Amino acid sequence: MREDLVTLWYMTCRFIVFIVLKILLRFEVCGRGHIPASGGVILAANHISNLDPPLLGLGCQRHVRFLAKSELFNVPVLGWLLQSFGCIPVRRGRINKETFRSALDALTQGEVVAVFPQGTRSAGTQKRAPLGGVGYLAVKSRARVVPVYIQGTERALPKGARFIRPYKVRITFGEPLEFSQVAFVGQDEVQYKEISRVVMDNVDALAHT
Repeated sequence: MREDLVTLWYMTCRFIVFIVLKILLRFEVCGRGHIPASGGVILAANHISNLDPPLLGLGCQRHVRFLAKSELFNVPVLGWLLQSFGCIPVRRGRINKETFRSALDALTQGEVVAVFPQGTRSAGTQKRAPLGGVGYLAVKSRARVVPVYIQGTERALPKGARFIRPYKVRITFGEPLEFSQVAFVGQDEVQYKEISRVVMDNVDALAHT
């Protein structure tokens, strides 16, 4: 699709989904003004439900590109939708050089890329250590990182559930973090995981705002 058609398609679907979920859920967005209006931005959020990506996209006023499991691109209709929205496939269990290259290209072109630093869903009190991906992207791209805390989606659509349940959900955007002064040192996984931990600490802190 041409870029203008992609934008129109994305905004149309965004409006339709917003109406549907607004009816089903008491959807609240806080701190939207923290999202920079231009330039490359990484949205780093906790991940507790399959509802998180669409609601995160609805909460952000800019077009968001998501990292999505590569298997989903093989699902009829869903795969086409993911491609048309500009989602970036992630192959689990491998070093995702192609994924990082695509995400970096998007960030350097001034786009918004959403990342779940823990890599997979982690509902309730269960905590997963963040992977180094968001740290790598932040240092390599010099993009600002906006921490995002999502609440309530694990009740609205629990793991294994087929239908959305009425429940209040809230998305809180925090102040942007900058790692532009951190030197890029190639494959320093320890450094990137430490930056990812700092990002997740800021995400968790939003639970108390």
